[in-house]
Amino acid sequence: FGQSFPVQSGASVNFVCNSGYQLVGSTYADCRIDFTWSYPLPTCRALCLANSRRYDLQSTSPGIATDMILVVDQSRSMGREIQWLKDIIPTLNTRLASLNIGTTPGCPNQYAVVGYGRGAPGETGRLFRSSSGNSLFRFEEYASAVATLQEDQSGRIEDGYEAMSFALDNIPLRTSTRSCSVARNLMLLTDEDRDRGRLGRSITTSVMRQRLSASQVTLNVIVDNAFTVDGVRGIGRTSSQGFRQPTDPQSCYRSSSNVQSQAGYGNTLSNYTNMALGLGGGAWDILQLRNTNIRDAMSCAIVNVKVDEISREFQTCNICDCSSDGTERCVPASGAQREECYCGRSEGIWRNGACITPTTRK
Repeated sequence: FGQSFPVQSGASVNFVCNSGYQLVGSTYADCRIDFTWSYPLPTCRALCLANSRRYDLQSTSPGIATDMILVVDQSRSMGREIQWLKDIIPTLNTRLASLNIGTTPGCPNQYAVVGYGRGAPGETGRLFRSSSGNSLFRFEEYASAVATLQEDQSGRIEDGYEAMSFALDNIPLRTSTRSCSVARNLMLLTDEDRDRGRLGRSITTSVMRQRLSASQVTLNVIVDNAFTVDGVRGIGRTSSQGFRQPTDPQSCYRSSSNVQSQAGYGNTLSNYTNMALGLGGGAWDILQLRNTNIRDAMSCAIVNVKVDEISREFQTCNICDCSSDGTERCVPASGAQREECYCGRSEGIWRNGACITPTTRK
């Protein structure tokens, strides 16, 4: 196939496929007197590797993208984390693009940045706009938007609820259309628990949860809260999985269903961690992020888990098994198999009920 050569009327042509492919259709065809073929030309279909398994994503929309709001505590102790945030978003955007998220024309990923904790009278949040003046902007404008984002030495009141409410009030998140499905996300980054600001006293935990839920926003928090995974200190968790530094040197993190949240700093557990988990997001230990021996593992976990979280909203993961005769059968993953499927799509290895993710994803 793929080669052109002259055939005379009345000649017969035999077809074969290369090794690893199966012929579909007739194995021969005659050239008629009117120079048409007696049978439709066959095709060659790739055979799968016997007794192998692969993972396949199918999108439910022509285009998939995310609107991601980054809400950042700018108090004086947050300098290292602010720099980390500037560095990690390019990695996140690249991983999203690898799964065709934000790559469809007219359906790009967009970001927004809100700072808080500066202590100015009546200030509940501060927008960091792109060079073009937009509060919600494409990744290409991200560097210009965060150029002036830094810690503030006069931070006093750190009310994450006020800042999140400010973000929802002032950032025009997109609505999904037939051609572009948008996953709405908010990531809160702070090392303080919630201080109730002057305006935030009316924003109870219930009110904040309802606002995020009504806005269809998934919440992730990087806060001062510890987690135990497989009996050791972890780096973060979702509602069903915990994540910790790996013992396998070929991995950047390890996941497990054996996870517990510990008491966080002040009211962090009740106000931030439990809300994020209840809204389908994740919670991460900011003190582990400050550990230089663990930071790479944590960055890798946050990026991969966040990408999978966005992917699951609008993509179905199929498990495709190849039988001994080379035929393949694909079925949508369900239940516990979903974790295995998304692990495989992240180029991880599913072993003993846990995802071992390779270091190539750092």
